Amino acid sequence: MDLQQVVSRLLAESAQERTIALDQIGDALGTLAVSTDEIDTILKQLEARGRSVVSPPGGGGEARLKRVVDAVRTLKQESVVRPTLSAVAARAQLSRDEVLGALFLLRIMQR
Repeated sequence: MDLQQVVSRLLAESAQERTIALDQIGDALGTLAVSTDEIDTILKQLEARGRSVVSPPGGGGEARLKRVVDAVRTLKQESVVRPTLSAVAARAQLSRDEVLGALFLLRIMQR
């Protein structure tokens, strides 16, 4: 499955509610090796198609974001390959869904 198929699937599943939970995105990505840039592209495409991406309630978002940013920076210094979601999660010692949540928070903060 490629990323465009993931986006299409998420759009179809959210046709009525018009909202997509971060967990749904994580589930749709499954074990695909996606970079942080590709995740940002997915979020942009979903929002451009009128979907609202929602994250579960809870605190600690800023602390997780710092861990994710630090992990991405370190991984970029170690390799010329773009860091994947799985690599960032492993380096930051977070779940894939927690990394998605942190990246979504970053996207909101950049607006």
